[in-house]
Amino acid sequence: MMHTRSIRRRLREHAGDQRGFTVIEVLATTMMVAAVSAAMAVGLISIAFHSGDQRRRSQAAQIAQQDQERLRGFSAEQLNGLNQSPGVPQKMGTRGRF
Repeated sequence: MMHTRSIRRRLREHAGDQRGFTVIEVLATTMMVAAVSAAMAVGLISIAFHSGDQRRRSQAAQIAQQDQERLRGFSAEQLNGLNQSPGVPQKMGTRGRF
């Protein structure tokens, strides 16, 4: 009986010591989860950015290909007679400006 009381007392003392460690473990786990979540968020944002960039590049390539196909059907005279619309200004090298 006396031995059982001493065991109970030791268990209570040990449980009291563990309470502080449990709080520290929970805080450490929370910090690790936050760090992993932040890293995953950065990765997902990066993937979304690159995916959108790739989609825009694909659309631009498709438009250019359609225009090339349209121009292939023209004769040399028709190509010479095309009116070039002023689109995006192009640099003229080091001599001039836009």
